[in-house]
Amino acid sequence: MAHFENIQTKETYPLKPNEPITLGRNKYGLKGRYCSREHVKISLLENGRCFLEKLADHAALLNSVHLPLRKEVEAFDGDTITIGAEQKIILRLPNSKEPVYHITVCEDEPLNAKEEVRDKEENSEDSETAEEKSEVESEAESEAEIESEISDESSLLGDYD
Repeated sequence: MAHFENIQTKETYPLKPNEPITLGRNKYGLKGRYCSREHVKISLLENGRCFLEKLADHAALLNSVHLPLRKEVEAFDGDTITIGAEQKIILRLPNSKEPVYHITVCEDEPLNAKEEVRDKEENSEDSETAEEKSEVESEAESEAEIESEISDESSLLGDYD
């Protein structure tokens, strides 16, 4: 059964699907001046996936990474939530599956940054191809000029019949 454990008190609390709980001061053994009354919401879905949402301005970390304010982040079995300076909760989610990959959204970059990079690369490849074509055409013109000069010179030599 899915649950979480307060590492300091060693107490465990069940997590039920579609029944979000809110971690906070004086709830689930959490204390301290940097622990808000409503600090982190834990939501377990029917399919076993678990999401966290930071509700307070004070620090909340998932595996030593700061949680963004009011944005859901997926959590997995064995992940550690740190609230304030030292309040630690460990998640036990037996039905969760390890992700194939993690996605991080950076607010400083547009969401389509990869598309922009891909477009730049394609444009770069197109310009490189045009440059290569131009070089080949220049070489062909140079060869044609040399052949033309040779044929002009050979006409000056006269016939050898």
